[in-house]
Amino acid sequence: MASSSSNPSSSGSRRKAAGASGRRPKVGAGAESSEARAAPPAGESAPRKKLAPPPIPDRDTVRSIEERLRLLEELPSLVQNPMHFEAGDPDAGPAVDIDAPPEPPALEVPEPKAEPEAAVQEEPKPLAMVDRGLPIPVQYPLDRVVPLVRDPHWIFVYWDLGGGRLERLRFKYSNEVVDQARWVLRVESVRQHQVRDVDVDVRARQWYLKVASGEHFRIVLGFYPPEGDFEPVCKSGEVVTPKDAVSPVANEAWMVEREDLRRLVTAAGANLETFEAPSASMHGMMFRRV
Repeated sequence: MASSSSNPSSSGSRRKAAGASGRRPKVGAGAESSEARAAPPAGESAPRKKLAPPPIPDRDTVRSIEERLRLLEELPSLVQNPMHFEAGDPDAGPAVDIDAPPEPPALEVPEPKAEPEAAVQEEPKPLAMVDRGLPIPVQYPLDRVVPLVRDPHWIFVYWDLGGGRLERLRFKYSNEVVDQARWVLRVESVRQHQVRDVDVDVRARQWYLKVASGEHFRIVLGFYPPEGDFEPVCKSGEVVTPKDAVSPVANEAWMVEREDLRRLVTAAGANLETFEAPSASMHGMMFRRV
């Protein structure tokens, strides 16, 4: 019994001794252990340990912290789990389907580039030394009618009334009679002695006449007054229209230069001496080849 009662006291004494001899963790690299420090005298409180002041951050550290805070404020709000909010909570954001696939990024369609406008080429300006002469007059100071044969069936006719003949007719009849008269081109067939009138506008100053081929013609410009016969104003010379068929003349003798004849004969595959020989067969062969 005595041995059993002495056990608790011995265990308690061991804890006190262990507590007295136990070590505390070091505060810093230069901190001393509790055994090396002297115990404070009785009745006095233990002095407080002076803590070192926190290090003052430099400007770059402060700037980096402020930059991080600003970036955190600009970041979009994180997706919150809808399980943390109740139905009808105004602070709860819209429901987000976490399992849904992300939307593909929008494709940027490049705008078509406007093609540069083609440079307009300016017409070259004439030099000051170019002599362009006098301007072409509307009509010449002449009273004439000129026929020009275009082909076997057409004659082009132009006329000028600037020589004073028209003014004398206006004085003879009056301006109203001359302006309201019927103006015609009279086509006279010299060989067949036929006359044909073609109505024209005297202000046009040019006209086309359809005629027969292979004939001699003379053109007369004039007008018919309200009461009276044909009044001629000006007359042309004689013109001949060609025939619209092959000429019946087959024995025409055309003069050819000897050098031109040599090139023609050589191109036909013969020589000039053989061609000039009196041989009808040779001439026929050459003409057939040519």
